[in-house]
Amino acid sequence: MRYQQNLRGRRLAIVPEPHAGSSTANLRSHSRNARSRRSASFRRFVRAAPGLADSARSNSAAIAVFAQVEPEAPRPAETWIDRLLDTDLFAAQRKQAARTSLPEERIRAILAALDARGGKLTGVALAERLGVPLFRLGGIVSALRRILNVEGYDVLSVDDSSQTIELNRELLDTQFGLAGDGE
Repeated sequence: MRYQQNLRGRRLAIVPEPHAGSSTANLRSHSRNARSRRSASFRRFVRAAPGLADSARSNSAAIAVFAQVEPEAPRPAETWIDRLLDTDLFAAQRKQAARTSLPEERIRAILAALDARGGKLTGVALAERLGVPLFRLGGIVSALRRILNVEGYDVLSVDDSSQTIELNRELLDTQFGLAGDGE
C-alpha cells in the first residue's frame, strides 16, 4: 500500500498497489464473464417457466373485467356556481373583460370560498383559501368584480376599512337570472 500526497505533502488516501500479474484487461474480462453468466441463467429461467407470462395476462384480464363492473361515482348536483358560469350574461361579461379575465377554476374557488362562509371573508382568509399571496389578491378580486358587477351594481364588494370581500348572492341571482333556481 502507498499513500497519495497532496501539494503540501500531507497523506490523503491509501492507493492499493496492483497485484502481480494482474492488469485492467483481466479485470474487465472477469466482469464481462459474470454478466454473461447472469444473463444466461436468467434466459434459462424464462425458458423453463413459460406459463408465468400467460397467468399474468389472464390476471390482468380478470382485473379489467372487474374494473368495468364497478359503478361510476355519482356526479355532484349542479350548484349555483355551475349555473352562473353557464349563463350568457356571464360569458358576455367575461368576454368584455378578456384581458384581465380569470381562469374558470379560480372563479369557482373564489365563489365557493365566499359561499362557504356566508358570502363574506377577510382578504387574508380568502388569500389563504386560494393559496395566493395577499399582495396578489387585490388584482384577482378586481378582475372578478369586472365580471360580476353588471351595470355598476355591487355584486362583489370590497370594504377597505375592514379588508373584507362580500358577495351579495341575492343581487347576483337577480342580475344573472338565477333567482328562480333552487339552492
